[in-house]
Amino acid sequence: MKTLKVFYQSRGFNQVKVTPSLSARSNATVITFVIDEGPQDLVDTVQIQGNNQISQMEFAPDGLRLGPGQPYSQKFIDDDRNKVMTYYLDMAI
Repeated sequence: MKTLKVFYQSRGFNQVKVTPSLSARSNATVITFVIDEGPQDLVDTVQIQGNNQISQMEFAPDGLRLGPGQPYSQKFIDDDRNKVMTYYLDMAI
């Protein structure tokens, strides 16, 4: 259940509910997962503030994971933050 929930949240369905349902058939137990996606959260705009010296193309040449129209995902925010921080840390060496 947790894996399904994380999967849907990574696609912007942050209020997803996953409910298991068990039933018996002959010699087997059947597990059905009922998924209520809820609304999909999409990014409207992305702004990076406090960076006056380096263009976004320098610290993220292959782009950021979050962008306008993309599903909002905490994992994508974390990935983008790590990408920017890694660039700045590498510059300090």
